[in-house]
Amino acid sequence: FLLPSKEGLTRDDIRSLNRVNGPRLGQSRYGRYETAEVVLEVEDRIVMFTDGVTELTNKTGEKWGERPFIKCLVNCSNRKMS
Repeated sequence: FLLPSKEGLTRDDIRSLNRVNGPRLGQSRYGRYETAEVVLEVEDRIVMFTDGVTELTNKTGEKWGERPFIKCLVNCSNRKMS
């Protein structure tokens, strides 16, 4: 995900960076990958994660999921660091 540097970040501000898909890194010795470009502004942040993050489960076995993860990113981004 690309989290732009701005105050009052919302879920709609977050951009997914997986427009280009390919085999998992290291899956094949001969894997081919497409490229994509994105322009980063000063203090933008990129968040990389594996499916293990969104598949975390609570005590009852419910998966965390992508929506709560994005909500967490928004909340953490909007916190004032002291």
